[in-house]
Amino acid sequence: GDVVDNVTEAPGVKNPVGENSSNGLGGTFEKSLNWSNIALSVWLSGVIISLGVVLFSYVKFKKSMMKRITPINSKHREAIEGLVDKKIQVFIAKELSSPMVMDLIKPKLVLVESLFFTTESRVDLKKGAKDVIHHELVHLQRKDILVKYLYLLARSIHWFNPLVYMVGPAINEDIELSCDEYLTRK
Repeated sequence: GDVVDNVTEAPGVKNPVGENSSNGLGGTFEKSLNWSNIALSVWLSGVIISLGVVLFSYVKFKKSMMKRITPINSKHREAIEGLVDKKIQVFIAKELSSPMVMDLIKPKLVLVESLFFTTESRVDLKKGAKDVIHHELVHLQRKDILVKYLYLLARSIHWFNPLVYMVGPAINEDIELSCDEYLTRK
């Protein structure tokens, strides 16, 4: 009993594990909890800002694209008949340099005017245009746009990691090369 009483009554040690003591373990726990809260707040703010930038950029891009594309007319539809399922929304753009796929839920195939040649009576595909259209259809079939969206989500979550920004171009290149490889095997 005497040893325990002496330890608890030792001078300068009033509350060795007291929760409110700045010298005790409770104070250390509170300090680390504060740093954890700060770190979590900074990370979460970065995620929200990054997602906001991604969404803002997407909305701006989509508005810009919707002004530049028009649904294909019946002559263009005849030219791609048998290549593109009638369920797929197909648009044409004069100003774009290459075709693309837009949107995940209601995908849109955006073709460029340069794939077609027009005479007074009809519209036909230029040489090589079928391959270009097949390439875009593979993107649609494999839902490659979903991979790109998932990358943007991962980039937003890991906004603080510089490596995640370096991976983006490699992902895009791999998607394109994989599409081309798939088509050459067929």
